[in-house]
Amino acid sequence: MKYRREIDGLRAVAVIAVIVYHAEFTLNESLLLRGGFLGVDIFFVISGFLITFLMIDEFQKTGRVSISSFYERRARRILPALLFVMFISIPFAWFFLLPDQLIDYAQSLISSLLFVSNFYWNYSLQQYGVESALFKPFLHTWSLAVEEQYYIIFPLIFIVLYRWLKRFIIVLIFIGFLSSLLFSEWMTLQNTAFSFYMLPSRFWEFLAGGSAAYILHLYPQKSNNVLLDKTMPTLGIILIFYSFFFTTLDATHPGFITLLPVVGTILIILFANEKSLVIKFLSSKYMTSIGLISYSLYLWHYPVFAFSRISWGAGLLDYHKISLILLSILLAITSYYWVERPFRMSPRLKSKKYFIVSWIIVFSLILCFSTVVIVVDGFQNRYDNIFPISSRVINTESQKKWLNQTQNHENFDSYTFFSKQYKKRVLILGDSHTAAWAYGISTTYKQDSNIFLALSYLGCYWKVDNDKVSNIGPNAAKYNDRCNVNKELLNSDQVAESLDTIILASYRPFSYGVNLFRFDLLRLLQRKNPKVNIVILGDYYQLPVESIGCWGLMQRNMSNARICLESSDFPPPHYDYKQGKYYHNLDGVNYVYVNIINNVCKSRDRNSCPYEFQGIPFIIDTNHLTPLFTRYITELMRDRGVDLLMKKVKEDYRLNITLEGHHE
Repeated sequence: MKYRREIDGLRAVAVIAVIVYHAEFTLNESLLLRGGFLGVDIFFVISGFLITFLMIDEFQKTGRVSISSFYERRARRILPALLFVMFISIPFAWFFLLPDQLIDYAQSLISSLLFVSNFYWNYSLQQYGVESALFKPFLHTWSLAVEEQYYIIFPLIFIVLYRWLKRFIIVLIFIGFLSSLLFSEWMTLQNTAFSFYMLPSRFWEFLAGGSAAYILHLYPQKSNNVLLDKTMPTLGIILIFYSFFFTTLDATHPGFITLLPVVGTILIILFANEKSLVIKFLSSKYMTSIGLISYSLYLWHYPVFAFSRISWGAGLLDYHKISLILLSILLAITSYYWVERPFRMSPRLKSKKYFIVSWIIVFSLILCFSTVVIVVDGFQNRYDNIFPISSRVINTESQKKWLNQTQNHENFDSYTFFSKQYKKRVLILGDSHTAAWAYGISTTYKQDSNIFLALSYLGCYWKVDNDKVSNIGPNAAKYNDRCNVNKELLNSDQVAESLDTIILASYRPFSYGVNLFRFDLLRLLQRKNPKVNIVILGDYYQLPVESIGCWGLMQRNMSNARICLESSDFPPPHYDYKQGKYYHNLDGVNYVYVNIINNVCKSRDRNSCPYEFQGIPFIIDTNHLTPLFTRYITELMRDRGVDLLMKKVKEDYRLNITLEGHHE
């Protein structure tokens, strides 16, 4: 096959888009390339085109396709650089990652080695309370897994089609393309994560590239239509760039919307010619140079950004991002010329025996390291001096205890909840902060014959309309079941009328716009049950959102969580929640606001405030209280006369009471 420079140019466009998207450059508070993730789809089309073209070429020349040679070529193309990046990342993982993070990292390495990381990420990223995807160094290998799975399956399909069903090949490819496309559109609406990560929803993209290869074999490129030669590549690049700038991850992707970059790529491949300005641009020295290192660059950029975010915090500044991109390019050039290219072109390294032995050695080292990490539970003793193992175990065990101690989306039982044996029925509402508070409150007050219903609606797209909770749009697929159960419970008049107290535990309740739905919900529930007590919990100390988080600060300073308290920026001194942007959106609702800091700290000096309990920091990230610490401060407030269930305040109930607390 003649070298086509514009294909390397397309690779450059794809990898640049992906990197800019993952770097999260913004313009006017919006992502600069909202659809940059579609660069991966361009890679899929190119891969489908190239392997199909090469197999057709081989079949026409020899009358056969060597499966073993094909797999060897793919292995030489993919494995050396991948194993090299994995191996180099290990010391950084050891230094920067908490035990739980290190276990997740090790599991991701194994799944990447076995080319099933798309299955791993589809499962692990759907777990409740999972860490941000930005902190997963090898999340991007899901696309390599999809490609490898296609490479395993497609040659077998190709041989059957080309040898025995050649007369029907166009019809069969079209049926396969259409079936996979329709499946992707349908599955994205049913289960977005599965559709995003799995081959069946991506198969049509590879087939689109394969179809272009078959068309070019039947009708070789000729420059005999000036209009098409000029307009089609231009239309193709317009479709690609339009998709980058105007498609968002909330779109039904993969699906019909994904046709934009796929069709755009196909048009460029089919109508490439030297007269087109688009092709001249894609074939330029700079674009092809980036295209040549695009695979290594794709491999390097995500762990470089992930470890940097773990070390410096999620909110990287633009000059940090540019520096990290330049570092990724430098690493990509190094691995391309010293690893990737030699294993494909060096006479000595072309030896099959040498390649297999090298691969087995590095593969085994990475596999052994990963296995040991998992078996010994992430080497818990690495940071024992700043976060003791015993405390970490207690913290981990308490993470999901709220599910066992409350009624919730997993185990709601109406018979138990409405049983007369309980004095009070308490609803705890909120976002990702709900879990810790549900644990703390239910542990503190359960012995008083109270029963708790804890509902978090993170990932649920709802509104209050006509006295009912209804959908704004499709819920995040990974939360679908929970959202449906919670919506039924919130719409239940029986539940609303049975409640004695509602507690709202959410991030910055009067300063964060997402809380507006929660305010509407509180208004609705109080309308259904005018006697219900409503409690809104204030914030405890929080770190800047863009910071590295409490654990990162503890690591960097080899300090306990006092460093996190001292570094917090919210609430500021003399903070007045009534100055919050959305304070007046709760007008007309009777509620009690509990100032956590005033009721927990000994004085106005934040250094008088607790920052850990039993060795467990008050936060691990930037703002989520740890469950055991939440229990500790709930008990502390109760002992100081602040009853979150409102027994002592109910008789003196009036609009917007504030439990400000006192200072000694």
